[in-house]
Amino acid sequence: MKTVNFDALSSFHFNIKYLEMQPGEAPPIDQHIHSECEIYFNLSGDVSFMAGDNVYPVSRGSVIITRPYEYHHCIYHSDAVHRHYWVLFSSEHNEKFLDIFFARPAGEGNLIVLSPEDTDRLAALFDSLLYDELSPSERYIAFFGIMGILNSGVKKSPPKIKLSPEVSFALGEINKNFTEPFSFASLAGSLHISVNTLERHFKSQLGISPREYLFQRRMSHAVSLLAGGKSVTAAAQESGFSDCSHFIAQFKKKFGTTPAKYKKGL
Repeated sequence: MKTVNFDALSSFHFNIKYLEMQPGEAPPIDQHIHSECEIYFNLSGDVSFMAGDNVYPVSRGSVIITRPYEYHHCIYHSDAVHRHYWVLFSSEHNEKFLDIFFARPAGEGNLIVLSPEDTDRLAALFDSLLYDELSPSERYIAFFGIMGILNSGVKKSPPKIKLSPEVSFALGEINKNFTEPFSFASLAGSLHISVNTLERHFKSQLGISPREYLFQRRMSHAVSLLAGGKSVTAAAQESGFSDCSHFIAQFKKKFGTTPAKYKKGL
């Protein structure tokens, strides 16, 4: 006889959407900084995906997974129809069940590529969660069915999309120095290009301006520090925000709440 012990699963929330972006429709503006795990599952579209410092190629059957406080966003290359599922779920106290999210370095191994058969199976599970009336036990079965499919997928690393030397250098400099005062004029000068040229290349390849990326990088770090117990002032200063009042105003604009209230709600 074999005795097997099962760890308790903590209750968690799970949000799922099916999205279809039509030609000419403006891409959604998402926060891409949050305390939950995210699953992006592509069915069609001319897009790639940035997670951490990497840009991943995306096509039908591609899945991008991110864990809490990993910066990420979708990059649109044309107005082709973009069909995908988007899932957000809380992971606190359940990390031990989610190796594909947590047993990897942050910003690495975000891309999973599914076979055509597993692509259809995953879409069917997502549709069941979206449209069927499931019992609590059926919802848990569907969730772990999703995890099983993702675990069986092919993890792609390193990413295949190569950035230009200028953009790669700029990205590295921002990531190394985002907690300090930052000059885009100096950065552009070290590359022997204008600030406008740097911004144009950065946005065309990453779907975001260098200034917005710097802001997102700082804000992502600040949210992580708040979650780790840092005070609002310390989180602002250690994330590169020299003016705490400005940080609070920008935080509220982005998340709809103040950093102090966000911290209390964790």
